[in-house]
Amino acid sequence: MFLRRPVKWIAIDEFFDYTKDTPHFLRGAVRGFFALPIFIASMTLSVLPAWPGDDRSTGDPNIGLEDKSCYDLNRAYERLNNSGRMTSNIYELYPNGNTRLFLQARVIDRGFFEKIEESPWNGYPRLPIHTTIDALTGLPVLTSCQYQGVETVLGEPALRYAAGWRRSGWEASLDAWVSSASGRIVKTVSHYRQGMAEFSFPVALQTMDYERSHAIEPQNLGQ
Repeated sequence: MFLRRPVKWIAIDEFFDYTKDTPHFLRGAVRGFFALPIFIASMTLSVLPAWPGDDRSTGDPNIGLEDKSCYDLNRAYERLNNSGRMTSNIYELYPNGNTRLFLQARVIDRGFFEKIEESPWNGYPRLPIHTTIDALTGLPVLTSCQYQGVETVLGEPALRYAAGWRRSGWEASLDAWVSSASGRIVKTVSHYRQGMAEFSFPVALQTMDYERSHAIEPQNLGQ
């Protein structure tokens, strides 16, 4: 998925690069996800100095290694990661189109907060990432991108792309919708290849909301 957090996942988008057997997010984009946070979940994130909104430096120095067909989608991916504040939800997507909410995430300046199913909210420091190149393999995260046309997402026009997605041993066929107005990714659907899913389910829907007022720090972390 495109939204990642600093933890090691057993099975799951934010924001760091990791491998299946090493510290997390330290892989790159949030999910199956999950368990064993690398950072203490109860640490107080609000004491960290706030970053200016939308001012993260996540451009990859190896941009020349990107799949050239994915230039536009990679730039939308970078804009997503550069967002100072945002909220995101990850759902299991069933064949009949129904969904089950799996994970809620909020990015607030230097903090990353998540709630998985019925578990409490937890928080982690937000770390820098390699955005478009997998730090594990040195290969492009997005490949074979194809523009699919304009569709409506949440009442606004969005450009739809199909692509291959690979990071840290996970692999999926990806559909991504990029806002025509902001140039940011607003929705993805990932069809994971058998045995290479981030989560315990094969198809994941992720939505992104960049309205800063919606990204509110959860109370009573870990409770």
